[in-house]
Amino acid sequence: MKKFLVFLAFIVLSFSAFRVNGVDVEITLGREGSVHIREVVDLFITTNVDITTYSGNLDKDDLASWAELIKSDDVKLHVDRRYVNVKNLKVRPQPLRNLDPVKERANGEIIIMYDAEPYFVNGSLVNGTGLFKQEIVKPRVIRYILNEKALSFRRTGGDSIILDEKTTLRFYLPSNSVIVDINPKPLNVDELTLPMYKTTVYWRGSILPKLTLVVEVKQGLDEEIRLFFENKIMSLLNYINSFEGKVVVTFIFIIIVFYIYLLRRVIKGGKK
Repeated sequence: MKKFLVFLAFIVLSFSAFRVNGVDVEITLGREGSVHIREVVDLFITTNVDITTYSGNLDKDDLASWAELIKSDDVKLHVDRRYVNVKNLKVRPQPLRNLDPVKERANGEIIIMYDAEPYFVNGSLVNGTGLFKQEIVKPRVIRYILNEKALSFRRTGGDSIILDEKTTLRFYLPSNSVIVDINPKPLNVDELTLPMYKTTVYWRGSILPKLTLVVEVKQGLDEEIRLFFENKIMSLLNYINSFEGKVVVTFIFIIIVFYIYLLRRVIKGGKK
């Protein structure tokens, strides 16, 4: 009997009282090509013990701790880090909602925010990285092509993305953008016609074979000039932070120090 009770207690403790109600992956494409992602994991929590556990962990802001606590494959970043350089990652657990201590249930929410950037090596873009590929199609018009393989969702044997009924993939696009290619038809589109003028598209509860999203954004002249210099500065900073760049900067520093040293020697020699 005692062994049975121990076994029963083990089973109860092993059973997670956290259930994922929904996952909303929101991808925002900025006019200048930046990509910001916000993921919202909605939880249903049963038992007062787990409600207390959730509340006691609200100060934790790392994804690994929450993935371990909730024990669900849904608590993760839905991008593939082989193709996406994740920056400015923030994990923000939210206070309980709909708390009912008598029925021992409540709702929780984990908000995950980060920037999705491509990789650079020695100041040069690594081809195939980043969530969108950029192409200049004509003056002041940039085309953004979704890099579908950079998304991390469950997939079929044919490598199609699987979205279950509780998972939503949503894109927010610039106000001055036009969709020139998209497939499959989003849920918020009645009839698929191209070009399409929409700033929000989303899918849920379906299989997405060869997910395609191609957007063109027209920029003003002032914005084009600003982006040109920003890209040049970013390339320079990425180069400086590389090993080769650090060697070059160190070499230049040594030359400057040596030049100042020689200049002072010359000045002192002239005074004599």
